[in-house]
Amino acid sequence: MSRVIRSDEFRDLCQRLRGQPAAEGVGDWPVRQLAWLGAAGGWRWNMPQSCGGLGCSAVELLEIYRDLSACCLTTAFVLTQRNAACQRLLQAQAGVVSASLLEDLAAGRVMATVGISHLTTSRQFLARPAVLAEPVAGGWVLTGTVPWATGAASSQLLVTGATTESGLQLLAVVPLPQDSVTVRAPAELLGLSAACTSEVQLSGVYVQRGDVLQGPSERVLSGGSGSAPAAGSLSTSAVALGFAEGALAGFANEAELRAGLVPYVGRLRQESRGLWEQLLRSAEGVGEMTAEQLRGRSNSLALRTAQAWLAATRGAGYQQQHPASRAVRESVFFLVWSCPQAVLEWQLQELTTDWFSEEGQHCESDGSI
Repeated sequence: MSRVIRSDEFRDLCQRLRGQPAAEGVGDWPVRQLAWLGAAGGWRWNMPQSCGGLGCSAVELLEIYRDLSACCLTTAFVLTQRNAACQRLLQAQAGVVSASLLEDLAAGRVMATVGISHLTTSRQFLARPAVLAEPVAGGWVLTGTVPWATGAASSQLLVTGATTESGLQLLAVVPLPQDSVTVRAPAELLGLSAACTSEVQLSGVYVQRGDVLQGPSERVLSGGSGSAPAAGSLSTSAVALGFAEGALAGFANEAELRAGLVPYVGRLRQESRGLWEQLLRSAEGVGEMTAEQLRGRSNSLALRTAQAWLAATRGAGYQQQHPASRAVRESVFFLVWSCPQAVLEWQLQELTTDWFSEEGQHCESDGSI
């Protein structure tokens, strides 16, 4: 078990998050929740000890994401985006990122976020790159739209990607704010609007060579040393499983009032434990599922657990302010967050399969997609 989640500070953080009234509105940036996160050492968890971080292992971070997501999905999601940016900075080409910047990130003096989905899963249908990188003396000029950047208006650094005319990709760090960068108003989403995810317009942003983290190269997100969080990665599954645990706790509360619900709670709890054990085995390189299969199963559990909770509450849960109602809205997030084609196909297969058919019985028995 992670030394972080054993600490009094982390337990206090989780208790505070569970007791905080939910913020769902556009622009409701979770200032208080993130202050609690910082006080608990949250900005240090994924940073190396050499720059004042705690240097948590990959498994420790998975446990942290799981437990935070069970308490507040918005806070956990914001942390994943900040940590993804930090991970890319840590994996940058030699000499790009200063020790002082890493120290500022670990201390919480600088907030970073990431906007790279357009390189993998978002806007891939466009003939022209979402963000074009054109070479100029001393660096590059970036022009286009970053479609998804969580907390960009509250960040000082944006790690983003661009594509050259020849199809090569690069990763760069863009300071915020600046005149050639426009952070649009946060999108009103089905759930997690309080995470303040915005489009970011880049209007001829000059990036000197020293601010290029990786590339230009083919599939730049698969480059760099170490294991960067990727679409369909284990961290996204850990967040989904943690969210399912939070929804399961609400469902279990309903079961305390009606004994007939207890078997259904037990089934979901058993499935959740099994998937978590599988995730830990995968983190150790001995899992029986691919990362995409595990992500699909975790997403499915998150969706079904939230819906089971809503069903158990009957009419009361259908009111917008009921926590089960919010859980259902937030659960749909996992259908669209960081979903590469293999995960999308898994989800569509489950959503469109007739489980009374021979095909459905086959899929259920062998877990194929």
